[in-house]
Amino acid sequence: LAQLGARGELILLGRSGRMAKIGGRRFDLAEVEQALRKLPGVRDVFVTSTPADVLAAFVAGKVAPPAIRTALRGELADWKIPRRLIVLAEFPQTARGKTDTRRLLVLLNG
Repeated sequence: LAQLGARGELILLGRSGRMAKIGGRRFDLAEVEQALRKLPGVRDVFVTSTPADVLAAFVAGKVAPPAIRTALRGELADWKIPRRLIVLAEFPQTARGKTDTRRLLVLLNG
């Protein structure tokens, strides 16, 4: 998934196809991740939905959940704003240096 920037450069937004269904509405999780990445103090994000149809977001950086929700109100529909926000200093990494999403999901469910 990509878009053209203001100067004609190609901006990679992530992989397409990470669809979620919240409250009977389908949308791409990359849309929420992109909005979160624009916020000051945010270094990385991972957004997922839970089996209970709750949108959850992990944010790496120095930003408070209330500030995140306030900033997202101008960017996203209310139902796309994550109900669960978990802010971490750093994301856990795999041996290959990628975000360890399995460990993040353990934090969400644990």
